Amino acid sequence: MTLGDILGQAMPSAAAANEVFIRARAAGLAEEDFCTVYKIFTD
Repeated sequence: MTLGDILGQAMPSAAAANEVFIRARAAGLAEEDFCTVYKIFTD
């Protein structure tokens, strides 16, 4: 995300993924594996 900001490039897919990971971290799932993203969408 930072590189996109520096280069002035929009990164909508990366921004969407980043938001999901932020939500997972906020839900206390930071130490879980990548599949935890699924839990965010199903809870």
